[in-house]
Amino acid sequence: MPKKNQLALADKILEETRLEAQNEPVEIEQIEPMTKAQYLYEKNMLAERRAQAVLKMDKRKIRQAEKVMDVMDIMLERMYNPETTNMDMNFLANAYDKMNKTLSTIVRLDSVDGSGKAQRLALEVQFGNGTSVKTVVEG
Repeated sequence: MPKKNQLALADKILEETRLEAQNEPVEIEQIEPMTKAQYLYEKNMLAERRAQAVLKMDKRKIRQAEKVMDVMDIMLERMYNPETTNMDMNFLANAYDKMNKTLSTIVRLDSVDGSGKAQRLALEVQFGNGTSVKTVVEG
């Protein structure tokens, strides 16, 4: 786990990088050389920032998934209510289907790691004659 001063340094480097990106392009001779230790240090800091960002995204995905599941539970309760009309049932079923697709998207995106590679990917192919093939690719 990075220390607060390391994260502060990473923030400072990130801010300086943003400011440099806003300036005019520089000549190659104007770039200051880095030692290997400096390069590795900055690379490690960026890796820590990346890991921190992934954790924040995962946290948001979990909160979003919980909210979607809560709404889906409410919809199910309303569907089983005897006072629900056919039109209400149709609207609830359509909304439930959309929420279910949203939930599957959230879960699917959660299986992709920080480098963009899927840890486990399930594929299903359906052909025009009604047959389908399922496969799972693990990374």
